[in-house]
Amino acid sequence: GDSRPLATNLFSVAAISPTHAVAVGDLGVALRTRDGKTWERIVLDAARYADENVPERLLNGVVFTSPTDGWIAGEFATLLRTNDGGDTWVGQRQISGAPEDLYLFDLDGSAAGPTAAVGLAGSVLGSSEAGALWESRSVETTAGLFGIAWDAEHGVAVGDRGVIYVSSDGGRSWTDAKRPPLFNWLSAVAFASRTEAITVGERGVVLRSDDGGESWSAAVTPSSAPEAPVPVLGG
Repeated sequence: GDSRPLATNLFSVAAISPTHAVAVGDLGVALRTRDGKTWERIVLDAARYADENVPERLLNGVVFTSPTDGWIAGEFATLLRTNDGGDTWVGQRQISGAPEDLYLFDLDGSAAGPTAAVGLAGSVLGSSEAGALWESRSVETTAGLFGIAWDAEHGVAVGDRGVIYVSSDGGRSWTDAKRPPLFNWLSAVAFASRTEAITVGERGVVLRSDDGGESWSAAVTPSSAPEAPVPVLGG
């Protein structure tokens, strides 16, 4: 087996069940646990990626849309998929309308809608044909997109300079969400329900939405001061 040390950075984790999870990170590392206690290395050799780039790549995101169907995204437009709960992964894919080596930061999906990955310069890739074909559904921005969340055909993408974009048609069109004025980068976004969402980022910024991502305000937490906190602006 692979004897290289696993003391490396991990960037994303997906829970498949209360005891089964997959984590990915730097140097092409992918790990899984089946009992919630011990972790084993997932072997992803050069042939697995189905491209000519190095195996020791950054793997930035992992998501499972069902107990069997999962995805990994990373640099060099890495887009791996599994249909057996993570036992085997394949990287054969075609990308339409975007660079074949696009840097991808995150991905998300749901059983009822498309899986999508986000990357540099407003790039969004949406999957079709079970992940064999990925089509550009990009946003008109130069900002990098660092996080994405999907609920059926409804999606929210966030990123550099505090950008937030929302789509209601599977990413075929995007609109600017209403948000407080801020320039902080936003690194992650998630749906708590069909209408509620939250995004977090630089210097403690936490925003929430109660209308599916169309508008955002500073989040209020139980430990907040009597007045709601506001995002930290600028550098």
